[in-house]
Amino acid sequence: MEMDMYWITKANQDPTKLIDENPGRFPLWHLKDMNNTTDRAFTEVGNGIIDFKKIFKSANKAGLKYFFVEQDKCPGDPYDSIKKSISYIKNNLV
Repeated sequence: MEMDMYWITKANQDPTKLIDENPGRFPLWHLKDMNNTTDRAFTEVGNGIIDFKKIFKSANKAGLKYFFVEQDKCPGDPYDSIKKSISYIKNNLV
């Protein structure tokens, strides 16, 4: 199953709790972050409120094989958003 971290969080669920309850069931992760506004809109990975450092500590338990980075809407040039997300991931998660 592919877990979408944004939508799980938007539904007020905890990704790490779901992983703990279902070990080995989440080999695919969909990464996008959520800003800290009332609408909880999309933002670059590492630029929002989703605790990816905590989530990535559960990678082995989840059975993670691949993750995909997406941002449905960007405030400017999408390539700038990609660079921000990838930079955060490389420097903090993998």
